Amino acid sequence: SDWLGFDDGSRSLPSEVTGLTSSAWPYQQSANYFDALVYLGYGDQLNELGVVQGGIGNGPGQTNITQVLSQLDNNNGELVDLSGSQGLNALNSEGMVPLGEEINRNLTTIGQSFSNTWAVNRRTAPLNWSHSLSLGNQTKLFGRPLGYIMGLQWGQNFNHYEGGEYGRYAGGSIEGDSLGLDRYYDDARTDATYKWNALLNLSYKLNEFNKVSLMAMPNMSGTSSTRLQDGVNPRDTDAFQQQITHRYEGRELNIFQARGEHFLPATDAKIRWTASHSQGTLNTPDLRVFFNNYQEETLTFADQATFHGPDGQYNMDDLEDVIDDLVDDGAIPADWGSDLDLVIEEINNEGTFTLDHIDVPTEVDTTYSVNQSLYPSPTRYFRELQENRTDVKVHFEQPIETTWAEDFKFSAGASFVRTTRQHQENQFGFEATNANLLNEVDGDLDAYFSADNFVVNPNGGGNGYLTTVLLTDLVNTDDAYMNVWG
Repeated sequence: SDWLGFDDGSRSLPSEVTGLTSSAWPYQQSANYFDALVYLGYGDQLNELGVVQGGIGNGPGQTNITQVLSQLDNNNGELVDLSGSQGLNALNSEGMVPLGEEINRNLTTIGQSFSNTWAVNRRTAPLNWSHSLSLGNQTKLFGRPLGYIMGLQWGQNFNHYEGGEYGRYAGGSIEGDSLGLDRYYDDARTDATYKWNALLNLSYKLNEFNKVSLMAMPNMSGTSSTRLQDGVNPRDTDAFQQQITHRYEGRELNIFQARGEHFLPATDAKIRWTASHSQGTLNTPDLRVFFNNYQEETLTFADQATFHGPDGQYNMDDLEDVIDDLVDDGAIPADWGSDLDLVIEEINNEGTFTLDHIDVPTEVDTTYSVNQSLYPSPTRYFRELQENRTDVKVHFEQPIETTWAEDFKFSAGASFVRTTRQHQENQFGFEATNANLLNEVDGDLDAYFSADNFVVNPNGGGNGYLTTVLLTDLVNTDDAYMNVWG
């Protein structure tokens, strides 16, 4: 529903975490040998052996796990066989791993409840456009004048830039005459905005002395933006750094107003009143911020090189002996693919072959990492700000006839303004137990944030996983109101 100017709920806070506080948040747990044996049905035997929780280990008063396993009986195959040299392996695979997954199931469910919408996708933007419709007239209702104005506007707008530069500098040394580079990024950003607003204004004359008006004006807009910054942050690391930000901002402002004008012919008094109410909402659901580092290394495959000269083309088999001799003599380096001009010169000097150029296949190898000690782990924010305002004013005016003043009036009025404000923020981080987890999926964010990678199991081994951390700070949540009488 982005094209209508509001989020349809697909970015909303998952129900699995709604209302969860730090005291109720599940924490990561590791299975131990005692729990794993109970899980496999050996609880009664442990009780008979006098082994209790915390009693298995190598410390004082504890029993070694190997000794415990040697005293257990699988009841003629009814239980998992934990005897022999493979008993400990069986305990790990059949007990520790599934138990570790089970006791962390709530944390796994929380991680998997968030949508996998981190990757940057490219598509062709449609045309910018705007449509509007308005009409107004004056007619009669119950024989009295009724005026009305109605309007509707709807449009979309796309803005994009790339090749931008973002730089931040800090003070350099006192001897130098330039600032030190803090960070520098190539910058690209796209904003897609959909908005609509409407207006309805009615004015009705009850009689020649009384008139009332009603007005409603809803406004709604939604902006979806993606920003990709790619560059260096030398204060942190020599590797390249990338920052991806996905943001959706929904703004809504609804204004309602009623007003009246009344004349009392008996006393020539006038009464004017106005009552208005505005409802404002700023909704930022699922703001996502992701940092990562990457390094690029050019790999050369010298064994697949082709050599070209005036007499034809040669492959590595033809020149292998010549190159090996030049390497042994120290004429060219062992990684000779990094200095092809020197190789051509030395081979030509050797005299067996005459070469013009050498083609060596290359490949760029990229290594990815998420360094949580340098910047925040991938983070999602859910923010909502609501501000409402009610304003009521009444004005009374009564002319007073006097002999000493030509235009003397008595005026009085009253007003009341109530403003309420509510702001709420929920924040969640996604920490990897393995800094190389992103590299295991070649930097693919869809694979990195897949449901499988959110299976929390400290006993499972493997390449690690992502665990969800509650980062909500109540300092960023507030509720206030203000009443003003006048």
